[in-house]
Amino acid sequence: MFALIGLYLLLFKRSEKLSIYENTIVLTLKGQELLIPKEQISQIEYQKLKVRRSPVVNYYPVLILNDQKKVLINKAFNSMVNQDFKKVIESYL
Repeated sequence: MFALIGLYLLLFKRSEKLSIYENTIVLTLKGQELLIPKEQISQIEYQKLKVRRSPVVNYYPVLILNDQKKVLINKAFNSMVNQDFKKVIESYL
């Protein structure tokens, strides 16, 4: 049973990857790479999501590009986890 759950997570849930470089953010979505140069990002907003039965609120970064398109980064942070990610994404601009 655990092997099947692990295989499911490995094959289907790992479809999105994030790499942050000095001048580019690379998102891999379903096998396709989306390159977002630093110059195309005008601002970063945060989408708030509160999980049921949890006192902690998660935040997901949303990149606002120069042409007003929005790109959601599917990596959450909150007051307890991924604080390093929060610092990196806030210092990116």
